[in-house]
Amino acid sequence: MPRLLLAAFVFYCAFASSQANALSQFSRACRFGDIPRALQEPAAVFFVLLGAPANTVNLPWRIEKESHWILESITTDYGAVRYYLFASSTLYRYRPGEGKYVVGETRYSRWAAQRPSDAVLKDSRLQIFLHNRGTLYSARAGHPAIYDVIEGPTARVGGTHWLYDPFIQETRPLAKTKATDCNLAEWGFETR
Repeated sequence: MPRLLLAAFVFYCAFASSQANALSQFSRACRFGDIPRALQEPAAVFFVLLGAPANTVNLPWRIEKESHWILESITTDYGAVRYYLFASSTLYRYRPGEGKYVVGETRYSRWAAQRPSDAVLKDSRLQIFLHNRGTLYSARAGHPAIYDVIEGPTARVGGTHWLYDPFIQETRPLAKTKATDCNLAEWGFETR
């Protein structure tokens, strides 16, 4: 549970748009090596705090960063907890011999409205990811240890997103998402 909360917080704060009191949803298919070099060190620390193995904190300096992927779909709500959120994330892997993408594993969040832990919010090393972000609540579907290790072919992610409004007792879908890259616009760091 604490790893889920931390992971959800990090991904939502670092990768979600900065709209206040707004719903958002996105997916990411990001090879760690594709993260801009200036962001790799704080990103590695951030991911370890979210549940990645401790030995990946030095990933920015290792060649293995080219095979470590962040494959996820996230549903977020900013400002105040209003809804229970849900996300599913389906991985698609490219098969060169077939010349197409094939469906792989699907991962699911729980219905949740998770807030980042105080440890993440107070860690000064992570402030680069937390600027201009309001309190965020989220549900994340992805690998529990943050990274998938994939050699070779590229990956894509397709996400589905839902919310449950407890006040009107209604469940409704949000727009589906797709990703073939790190979605840096969602991080707010496209120009770094």
